[in-house]
Amino acid sequence: MKNEIIALPVFNDRLSPLLDEARKFIVMTLNDGTISERTVIEINEQSAFIRIERLKEMGVTVLLCGALSDVLARFILDREIQLYSWLNGTIDEVIEQYINGTLPNKCMRYVTKAERCRRHRHGWKLHQRRNHYEDSNTSKTE
Repeated sequence: MKNEIIALPVFNDRLSPLLDEARKFIVMTLNDGTISERTVIEINEQSAFIRIERLKEMGVTVLLCGALSDVLARFILDREIQLYSWLNGTIDEVIEQYINGTLPNKCMRYVTKAERCRRHRHGWKLHQRRNHYEDSNTSKTE
């Protein structure tokens, strides 16, 4: 596993239910599947877009969250940040699921701009399911 900087919006001890309104984040550095740094930050900017820009400036490469608006999701993807949404639970539960590759089936994994070029037939969202093969051709041949 490569080195990643992961951000999670937090409310109390849990993942914040709506990323658009979150101002407090836990930022973790993951080195080969192990958390090497864990920091709590507050970004009190009025705009969710500015808050995402601040996370990008910090080097965040992955964002794990609950719900979010489509316009914010597109903004995040345009910044080449990997995005996983519709998650819930405590911060420790969510990060453990991510590290172990066991995010729930309801989790939505968004496809970044670079991935869209390679897999354009799947659209800009890619639902993560057990029986989903990213390279399968789902179009009918005549």
